[in-house]
Amino acid sequence: MLDPTFDGDGRVTTTLGVFDDVAQAIGLQEDGKIVVAGKTYLVDRYAFFVARYLPNGTLDPSFGLDGVTVTPIGTGNALAHSLAIQPNGAIVVCGVSTVDGREMMSLARYVAKTGQLDPSFGDGGIVVTPVGSGWSSGRGVAIQPNGTIVAVGYAQVGSDAHFAIVRYDRFGVPDPTFGEAGVVTTSFGPGTDIANAVYVINDDAILVVGTSEPNGVNADAVLARYKGSGALDGAFGVNGMKRIERTGTFDEYGNAVVVTPEGSIVIATSSNNRFEDLVAIRLAPDGTPDPGFGLGGVASTDIGPIVEVGEASSVFVQPDGKVVTSGLRTSGSEVSFGLVRYNINGTIDETFGDSGTITTRFGSSSDEIFASILQPDGKILVAGGSHDGTQSRIALARYNNPSVSGPSTVHDSHERTIVVSPNPATTLVKVQLNSPLANPEIKLLDLMGERGQVHTTIDGVLVTVNTTNLAPGTYLLHIADADGIVATSPVVIVR
Repeated sequence: MLDPTFDGDGRVTTTLGVFDDVAQAIGLQEDGKIVVAGKTYLVDRYAFFVARYLPNGTLDPSFGLDGVTVTPIGTGNALAHSLAIQPNGAIVVCGVSTVDGREMMSLARYVAKTGQLDPSFGDGGIVVTPVGSGWSSGRGVAIQPNGTIVAVGYAQVGSDAHFAIVRYDRFGVPDPTFGEAGVVTTSFGPGTDIANAVYVINDDAILVVGTSEPNGVNADAVLARYKGSGALDGAFGVNGMKRIERTGTFDEYGNAVVVTPEGSIVIATSSNNRFEDLVAIRLAPDGTPDPGFGLGGVASTDIGPIVEVGEASSVFVQPDGKVVTSGLRTSGSEVSFGLVRYNINGTIDETFGDSGTITTRFGSSSDEIFASILQPDGKILVAGGSHDGTQSRIALARYNNPSVSGPSTVHDSHERTIVVSPNPATTLVKVQLNSPLANPEIKLLDLMGERGQVHTTIDGVLVTVNTTNLAPGTYLLHIADADGIVATSPVVIVR
């Protein structure tokens, strides 16, 4: 299952600092290059790092210093937790830094071509935002279609921690049209509320997932949906908030979220319930559990004896609707990369890996996935850390994924292929041909076979398809020449 075209055996490790390197986030650029961000330990403190890898798994020497940019922020530790890639390729990284003893939500933006800090963003490429009455932290980041940047995390308000959401303009200035001076905080009740991830549905719908731990009560996964103004959306859950209370005496943590083209919400959770591993929960658009998925909207697997644990840190949904969660799997003293795939109805997909699960070791004592992504060609990329008992290293793995067809299905004997990106897409889809076609016909068909209204431009082997007029959903791209269909590829449109 590991992809041997990725550094020979499907696995890559990178050591940067003197003690502790961990990748917390991953993204894919339109040219197929892989971007990861996380933390690295310098001589006396942690710093942000961003690294870029070529599609074959080697570091890209044109990016930063030998493929890596390290960014200390503030006067203490700086930890990067998430990244987002803007339409122009710029890389936005979100995390936390310590300035004069106070932890604060922090962002950095890097130029796509060189990996250098972008001087047009904040103060020399860095934005540090005090939120609440004391400490705060950034945990997730996303880009809205209008170009604004949404960062989420938590902030001290009184003696409690609340969800914290900050929206910035393209230059890193808090957006005064959002909440109060660009900032919104949300409490699910007395205690600790931490936002871990954000998914932008459109300019007027922002979905945030995290964890709420009331004082003296077990933690629950929670979600909140906000309008473009920063106000809670009363059409979701109860007054815009949803608490998933299902684990009894166990704690459950909401770690990642994705929204399907049809509007279903899928979250990945972890808990101390050792009978439920690598959990995915699917909700209807209004936040109610989806009874057609797993048991009451919950899909889980028991990956082994009771001493084993599987925690899901990341999730994505394939174009065919199957759900992949990933994180860690423990077996005795060993901790490994762990992945599981669920069918559309929430049952284990036994065609995936070993009866539905994949475990990957790097020969270390502890390996854990923190982020995952599905490539346009269907391959699965994951990133995290590998600890050998002394030092942590950046760890990446790539898996072949036969159930998702590659970039295209070829219908002639000329071995023509296409690569479609981005996929999912919003308003533009770029199709790279491996050879020019004479007067090609390009069309997108919905699941009913109806042709969508699109505008295409052709420049040699590059075809650009404007999908502005298409409704969100899954389509089949057809490219044909005078002899008939040349290639097809699934395309997902999101808003």
